[in-house]
Amino acid sequence: MRTSAPDTDKPEQPSIEALQRLSHQANRGDLGALRQLRETLDQSPAIWRTIGDLGLAAENAIVRLAMGKDPLGAESLVRKLEELRSELAGTAPTSVEQLAAQRVVLCWAIVAFTDAEVVSLGNVPPGVVSCWLKRQREAGRQYERATMALMRVRRMTRASDRAKERLARIKPSAYAAP
Repeated sequence: MRTSAPDTDKPEQPSIEALQRLSHQANRGDLGALRQLRETLDQSPAIWRTIGDLGLAAENAIVRLAMGKDPLGAESLVRKLEELRSELAGTAPTSVEQLAAQRVVLCWAIVAFTDAEVVSLGNVPPGVVSCWLKRQREAGRQYERATMALMRVRRMTRASDRAKERLARIKPSAYAAP
């Protein structure tokens, strides 16, 4: 039920079915459909920002892998990942900080999933155990690298902010030509 009048200034968002239909037609070589799809995406950046977010797609993949068909677990994990990403990105993050925080969160989820899998292996051939232990070690390394990268980005951002503050305090007359 609508509680307010429609906003006539905003173009109507296309349905997912309409977008999928255009995509299917474009895949079959329909150049008109491709042009229309591009125009629609140009007018609706929220669509391409969501669909084109490979980091989010990777997170969704790990959620499906870790939680399977458990809606409660999946929805809980999605919220946990969002919470972690928000906490790590901080207030007013730069684009690079957002990407680095997203990477840390994804790596954390992979480490946690891999840890759970290793613990639940049970009685399996040694080759399987070895493979999972290798995955676990590599996931840990990736997580460590992602965390270090986020810390480096933060240090660079703070240094840049401090330099801007120092430049702002300099009086222009101090460098005026005599």
